[in-house]
Amino acid sequence: GFAVQGLVSWYRIELDELLVVSDDVNLPVGKMRFRQEGSSGGHRGLEHIIYQLGKDEFARLRIGVGGEHMPDDLRGYVLAPFRAEELSIIEEMVERAADAVESYLTSGLEETMNLFN
Repeated sequence: GFAVQGLVSWYRIELDELLVVSDDVNLPVGKMRFRQEGSSGGHRGLEHIIYQLGKDEFARLRIGVGGEHMPDDLRGYVLAPFRAEELSIIEEMVERAADAVESYLTSGLEETMNLFN
């Protein structure tokens, strides 16, 4: 949250120009979703960004890292390496995410949501 708020302040970024990319355990590995605004959905990083900015009105790209059997304590899970069988899915998702960010920058959020959600 502090880093995003600092960048927004330093570079005078309007929130409608901001795109936050984050992991999301509520999406399965390989899935991604753009959202225009909204709550943190329980994601502590997004929660802190929203708190620091004082608003939730910024675009975000959520990258799925969820698995079938999620532990109660997610800290170890999200910091652990991906399983070998997930690596090809992750590589493809990273390429799609890069394409999605490029689309966001060139075509805007609405068109990108239509293409990638």
